[in-house]
Amino acid sequence: MSMTDPSYEIRFLKERVAQLEKIVFEFMNSHQTKKDDWDDATLRQRWNIASRTTTYNYRRNGLEYEMRGGIIFYSYESRENFKKKFKLNVEN
Repeated sequence: MSMTDPSYEIRFLKERVAQLEKIVFEFMNSHQTKKDDWDDATLRQRWNIASRTTTYNYRRNGLEYEMRGGIIFYSYESRENFKKKFKLNVEN
């Protein structure tokens, strides 16, 4: 066991915690969703479609999405473009 100065260790740990808090804060701010972005579940609920429909038909045919933290999000613009392209009469 090595002998180190406890006050040094505490100071080091405080600095490290501050660095980690900054990293987490930056990560959280960069991954926030816009208020008009819908996740996959919201899209399926509002458009009244099955999960296979979004996966196999809509995304394959051009519904643009973005993965954030393992969750699929659809922007307002991508939903609007897809609706116009296929003349869908669904909520946006």
